[in-house]
Amino acid sequence: MKDQQVFQGVSGKKQLAAASLHMSGADYSKRSMSIRPVNGWYLLREGERTVLCRRYPAQFDFDASTIFPNAHPVRLAHQIRQDMWRKLQNVRGFSPVVQITHMAEGLHVKAGGRVSGRVTRHMTEQVGAVLDDPKNRARWLRCAKGNQ
Repeated sequence: MKDQQVFQGVSGKKQLAAASLHMSGADYSKRSMSIRPVNGWYLLREGERTVLCRRYPAQFDFDASTIFPNAHPVRLAHQIRQDMWRKLQNVRGFSPVVQITHMAEGLHVKAGGRVSGRVTRHMTEQVGAVLDDPKNRARWLRCAKGNQ
């Protein structure tokens, strides 16, 4: 089974997903980070990284990645999670997670999620197929590029 990447919180009044954003070190209070629940979805932002997840803390039991041209990351994340859900909604305990990082070549998208049951290679392949579908990509970018 693939190593699990767990988004763990930091103690304090607000639980922050410091580990999810690959931060190590002691003083998280000086980091520019926000987490807020919006319509039942947690939106975590830290620097160039945005994470959208249904269950907090977010966790990748499986994932697939791709690159997109620059667009609105939150809109893009919502579009991707919707299509991932449509494809994997029958997987027991599936909870989608989308992580978007701004890079020089565009947006690096990591999509996948958490499952209650066994993780299979087929799940990763299905997410990869969703991300690589040209019709999906065109629709997502139309939505995500509108009124940036």
